[in-house]
Amino acid sequence: MNVNKWKLAGAGAMCCALAAFGLFDAMDKAGWRKAQAEVLQVTVACAMKATEQKVGYKEVSEATIPCEAVELFKQMHADKSWSSTEHFDAQLEVEDANGAVTQAAMALDRVKGRAPEAGDNIVVLQDPADPAKVAKAGSAGTGLTMAALFGAIGGGILWLAFRKPGEAKAGSTGAGKKPKHRAPVIDEEAEARASAARADALIANVLANGGRVNPEPKTAREPAPQPRPMAAGGMVSGGRRQQPMVSGGRMPGTFGAPAAPVGFGKKR
Repeated sequence: MNVNKWKLAGAGAMCCALAAFGLFDAMDKAGWRKAQAEVLQVTVACAMKATEQKVGYKEVSEATIPCEAVELFKQMHADKSWSSTEHFDAQLEVEDANGAVTQAAMALDRVKGRAPEAGDNIVVLQDPADPAKVAKAGSAGTGLTMAALFGAIGGGILWLAFRKPGEAKAGSTGAGKKPKHRAPVIDEEAEARASAARADALIANVLANGGRVNPEPKTAREPAPQPRPMAAGGMVSGGRRQQPMVSGGRMPGTFGAPAAPVGFGKKR
């Protein structure tokens, strides 16, 4: 595991620890009772904070002062950029389940922009085992929400830190998406044998056709008979004489009507 994964693992473990703490606190306060409380006194203070980036680290400066002195404090320390946050520390008077009155301290917030004042009546959560221990109403639900949030963040960070290299690609195909087509695995030895067989078949074909790669196909038609050559004197092969014919069926050297056929004249 490299340094980045160790950092991710540490951040994830911290978030999970915060989630566990919030869960235990919410479960503890789930058994507390609701009680009416009266605000006896409110002390207002401002928390000042300044952050300055240094080489390799951050310098954080904090101070708690009366809110009336915020502007004067900023002028005196003008070399830094300050932010202020109001805090209302209240002293409460709470009645427990037995009717006894107990004083308790608790931090309050503004309600719809209004600062808490002495004499206000509010609802708090009181620990039955320790009546002086109180908390804001609804803090149990807030603790459960924060526990779920930090738990989800911590679990995701730990998964990123300890996941295997192939899990990221496998998880990228979400539900409803068609997986990508994978190319078939080619057997190199089988492909080489097939290529050698095709080459042998091509060579045998070339040798069988007299060196021609693509021989012309033979047809079943026979060539037309050629006329036999004529010898000198009008003789053809076989010793027979052949008289040349002229236009109109007449023998050469005759004029007028065509010659009568042989064998059809009168007997003398």
